[in-house]
Amino acid sequence: MGDVGSAATLSILRFLERNGFPVTALEITEPDTLQFLRNRDVDSSRQKFPLVVHGQGKILENPAIEVLAEHLGIREELRSGDEVADLAIVGAGPAGMAAAVHGASEGLRTLVLEAEAPGGQAGSSSMIENYLGFPLGVSGQDLAARAENQAQKFGARIALPRRVAGLDCAGPPFTLRMEDGDTVRARSLVIATGAHYRRLDLPDVARFEGSGIQYAATAVEARLCAGEEVVVGGANSAGQAAVFLSKQARHVHLLVRGPAPALKISHYLQERVQASDRISVHVHTRLTALDGARHLDTAHWVDTRTGTGTARKVAGVFLMTGATPNTAWLGDCLETDRDGFLCTGAQVTRHTDAFTRRRAHDLETSVPGIFAVGGVRAESVKRVASAVGEGSVVVPAVHQVLGEQAAPQDGSRVREPRPHHAPTGAPR
Repeated sequence: MGDVGSAATLSILRFLERNGFPVTALEITEPDTLQFLRNRDVDSSRQKFPLVVHGQGKILENPAIEVLAEHLGIREELRSGDEVADLAIVGAGPAGMAAAVHGASEGLRTLVLEAEAPGGQAGSSSMIENYLGFPLGVSGQDLAARAENQAQKFGARIALPRRVAGLDCAGPPFTLRMEDGDTVRARSLVIATGAHYRRLDLPDVARFEGSGIQYAATAVEARLCAGEEVVVGGANSAGQAAVFLSKQARHVHLLVRGPAPALKISHYLQERVQASDRISVHVHTRLTALDGARHLDTAHWVDTRTGTGTARKVAGVFLMTGATPNTAWLGDCLETDRDGFLCTGAQVTRHTDAFTRRRAHDLETSVPGIFAVGGVRAESVKRVASAVGEGSVVVPAVHQVLGEQAAPQDGSRVREPRPHHAPTGAPR
């Protein structure tokens, strides 16, 4: 309950929906909402909104995601002591979950650390139609849920919401430091933190993020745009968002900075964009200003060929422009390219002692035993299928690195990691 269009409320809604919880959002100004609170002797003037009501009617005031997860019983406790995972995976997007499935199924003690919900950026996709094996398409959330269940079936532990704040790469074992101060140690790491969409350099962008400016187009955001106009900017993901939003929005304005060929989206999406009378493509156009009081309500853009400006009342601006890697938490531990993406394999120029004895594996970073897969990796193909492929093929290299660590000095046989089976009962 709260201001349904506010950043705080939307953050909670996304967390609940992406983790598979049935949820209803109620606007605090609605009579039914106020009556609900009065029936429970709750003074709405003294509450910190949004409120979350769950279970037997317990009310949480503007809870942090970690607090909410604790109350819902989904916050995974990290085991303390001297336990060391064979494989820790940071990020539960398609690449991370593929690594978890293959690592756990091959007997590695596998731990996945995720800040919000399984699926990563792909989890916010309304429909993925070109992924092998799903001829009718699959939503990013559904794909993520299937991957989570599959990984847990093989015994992988998925800890969320757990945001990693730092890495001590002087290992193995390597030490990951959580935002809440907890630590995790692992003999090998797979970094699958992906990338996020780039912010536009416009005044008030930060003020409207979550209350008009969105970086995902899921059912949560689409409901806020029903019957209204919206603006979408970006490449392939923007085309997908435009098609999805056009089912509920009155009209979608798709802004492209270059000419029509610069609309670099899949052919099947191009056909749908062109066929829809609810989508207008504006070429040679850039967003120039944003206006609004509590929420964004007006977007301004200009035709760069003619200088003609346009202002439209809109319910949201969806930005899917460029990618910035989620690597700030690594500091200077690992080598990156000039854009901050992690260098792997032949791209690595930092030659450690280990790499004088052998070549770096194709997906191995500048620190032996630490790998990067998916969108966070330099020169990777930013597609779901490619991310799943990288997450799958990294596991044999992880096995080789673990074998090197365990190799005894007398040349006797290396002990394989013992299988770690899933606990009895259905996965979460």
